[in-house]
Amino acid sequence: MSEPIYHLASVSISDLFPAGSGFDFAGAILLAKGLLSPVRSVAYQSSRAFNSFAQFTVQRAEDRAAGVVGVLSLCLGFFMQAIAYIVVIGQEAPRTGGTWAYVIAAVLAFAAAAATAVAFWLIRWPLVRSYLVMWSRYDRGGNLNELPDLSELRLYGNILKRYPVAAGTEGEENLAVYAKRVWKIQDWR
Repeated sequence: MSEPIYHLASVSISDLFPAGSGFDFAGAILLAKGLLSPVRSVAYQSSRAFNSFAQFTVQRAEDRAAGVVGVLSLCLGFFMQAIAYIVVIGQEAPRTGGTWAYVIAAVLAFAAAAATAVAFWLIRWPLVRSYLVMWSRYDRGGNLNELPDLSELRLYGNILKRYPVAAGTEGEENLAVYAKRVWKIQDWR
């Protein structure tokens, strides 16, 4: 039985292995993010929440956003590796070779991890906002209300620090304006 002959290419299907590993690595970090929250961060959020349970709701929303992107990144990474394995195992597929193979593999792994970080940065706030707005629609009895509780959203904004009610020259910002500006609730009555 003869050894298969591999044709060398600058980039090939076999480079999906390191790219998939980059997605897997970034996805695992995002999944672990919520489990490894530093005590200082939790204590800070607790103080901004006036020691209420609202901090846990905000933390849960942030952890969920990281988890969603982390799971999608892991799935994409495993899918890419599976496709590469299926194609490479069954035939004499071209593969990357030579000295540049190491550089290309490292660049692809880094680019995949960076793409995951950028995706997380872009969709983190919309995911957190959506979760918190939906959560604030539930009352203490577990009933779903048509509109969210703006005082609860105001507290969440305070915990998140970047989204407090704005102070203007004429006092605090109107809650309806705040609901539109930060939480994208357009039809507040």
